Amino acid sequence: IREIAQNARDDDAPSCWQSQALFALQEAAEAFLVNLFHDANLCAVHAKRVTVQQKDIQLARRLRAA
Repeated sequence: IREIAQNARDDDAPSCWQSQALFALQEAAEAFLVNLFHDANLCAVHAKRVTVQQKDIQLARRLRAA
């Protein structure tokens, strides 16, 4: 997060983050990944596989964007 914040800012001033903001960011990232892997697992099951592959994740992301 620190690296992304530095790249987003024009100056070199340190960024301060509230612990609640970091917790909210972590919760949102976890929810996104859990839902993505759930959809990717459905793609793998549809293809009659038990292992999620990269192409399943790519398909799930593509279907979400549609």
